[in-house]
Amino acid sequence: VYSVIKSIVSALTGIALQEGKLKGLSQTVADIFPEWQAFSDDPEKKKITLLHLLTMTSGLRWDNTGEISTNQMMSTDIWAQYYINQPLTAVPGTSYVYSNGSAHLVSAILEKVTGMPTWQYADEKLFGPLGISGVDWPTDPSGTTIGAWGVHLTTREMAKIGLLYLNQGVWDGKQIVPKAWVR
Repeated sequence: VYSVIKSIVSALTGIALQEGKLKGLSQTVADIFPEWQAFSDDPEKKKITLLHLLTMTSGLRWDNTGEISTNQMMSTDIWAQYYINQPLTAVPGTSYVYSNGSAHLVSAILEKVTGMPTWQYADEKLFGPLGISGVDWPTDPSGTTIGAWGVHLTTREMAKIGLLYLNQGVWDGKQIVPKAWVR
């Protein structure tokens, strides 16, 4: 389903916010990964928030021409760090650039704050309640669940996710994704 996974990662982010695992959309990447050298090398990167990643307005360089940046990222061992190490080309929050790096970094954030792989968090919080099992969701070389593409779902399973959103995050009478997040 390629980039549809970005919407699933977003839904998981909404769930993690409701559970208090994240402080809010204004929480910075630097707050979550203070140990990363990128924030010392360029203090402006400390302004990149979860909202910037979800809206693909981080300001980090990303070239979609022939998937150049995606292919470069895939040739590294730690994709999330590859992305955060890119130079800023805009002030965070001011310029939209479609970025697989942004989505993958959100998955790395989810793994850090939940203490489990994104695929496992999805099994427990989203797929399980929807009756979806045995999902094949690959990881990058460092073991981080890929946040931008790669999950394998059937058409029926995708329809369940669509129906979940159509019903404002409710499935079988239970709120799975926060209603405010769906809106």
